[in-house]
Amino acid sequence: MAEAAALALFVSIVAIVAARSARNLAWRKKLTGRARLRDRLQAMRKLDELPEKEFKRMFRLDRATFNAVLKKISPGLERRMPSKAHARGRALPPKLMLACALRFLAGGSYLDICFGFEMSRKVVDAINAEYKFNFDPKEVVDAINAINARFAAQARSQRVHDLVNAEYKFNFDPKDEATLRTLSFDWQRYKGTYIKGIIGAVDGIAIKIRCPGGEVLNPGAYYNRKGFYALVVRAVCDARRRFIYVHANSEGSTPDSVAWGCSSLGDYLSSNGLPSGFFIAGDAAYSCSDALLTPYPGNNLPADKDAFNYFQSYYRIEIECSFGMLNRRWGIFWRPLEMSVGKATRVITCCMKLHNICIDAQDEEFEVDEIDFDGLPTPAAPFDPQDECDDPAMSLPQRTARRTEVCALRDKVCARLKDKGFQRPKQGSRKRRASEMAR
Repeated sequence: MAEAAALALFVSIVAIVAARSARNLAWRKKLTGRARLRDRLQAMRKLDELPEKEFKRMFRLDRATFNAVLKKISPGLERRMPSKAHARGRALPPKLMLACALRFLAGGSYLDICFGFEMSRKVVDAINAEYKFNFDPKEVVDAINAINARFAAQARSQRVHDLVNAEYKFNFDPKDEATLRTLSFDWQRYKGTYIKGIIGAVDGIAIKIRCPGGEVLNPGAYYNRKGFYALVVRAVCDARRRFIYVHANSEGSTPDSVAWGCSSLGDYLSSNGLPSGFFIAGDAAYSCSDALLTPYPGNNLPADKDAFNYFQSYYRIEIECSFGMLNRRWGIFWRPLEMSVGKATRVITCCMKLHNICIDAQDEEFEVDEIDFDGLPTPAAPFDPQDECDDPAMSLPQRTARRTEVCALRDKVCARLKDKGFQRPKQGSRKRRASEMAR
């Protein structure tokens, strides 16, 4: 009898302790949720209080562009959040998610994010587990890549409305003559009428990545001849240096011409071409055709061909400037991308779309000190394009074959420049004029 009474008393005590522990745990969770919510609100207040210059330095967008992008992607981010996370205060507000993602794309590390947004490493790890934020802000990157609005360049006072409501596409339709005429007109407007019919400039860059390892069948294919693992990205830009076509799926060892042929646009142009009178400008790594205008190969060319090469490069250089702007704004490209190949492709595409958004919104480039906020030296030059013609030993067979290359389009444009009397400017003429004016 005594043992039964003692056992009943023990069970009662255990039940009371368990109930009290459950109540305490629920209370602690409630307090933790409140504290986490308080930290989130404090972090958002810090964002709002940042001076404009520091805001742009941290996130690479000015505040108006940031808010426009936030308004566009918020519905998609909120749909992905579990309702229980809202109740417990664990859900990261879309504003902080975008800020963390932009800070990551700007070159910041998790330590930077922890300090800047008052998050502990444990909280960041929880975000990583719940939102797949581990060095790939997947939710935000995918939301930005899903934007289907054309961020038309309008007056600065109206641009936020246009950023949110207009229509945007990365790929242009090579069969749409109205679009091609608009692109061609922009080139004439911004670059002059030396060569009419250009709709874009094409080139490629090799973006450093970590060794893919077992995630791909042949990791060695990603090893660039310049000594690093890379993804080869083909891109076409318009006259305003916006990317209108991107292909970011080629292995690092793929030559320019092969990567272009494997892209959807390159494959289409090789089979169907462009409507008469329109073409894309490319460098010597590509073969000249009715849709792709490249320079004459060789040195010591006649005056007319030399003039053609000069003016063709005058248009083509815009794609290299686009890559330089992309590299300078987004510090994540200043070191190898520590992520899978698939994630790296999405991050590259996301940065290129943000690059277009900044241009359309007239969000000008910012001043970067010699040592950036992240402690990484700022590159003095844009990305080095992976051009097989940079290596004489590798490009010699191609150059030899192209000495006899015939391209009716190129000859026609060259003859037109000659008839108009356009010649390559004499070297140093600007410097001489400047010195004469100084005297």
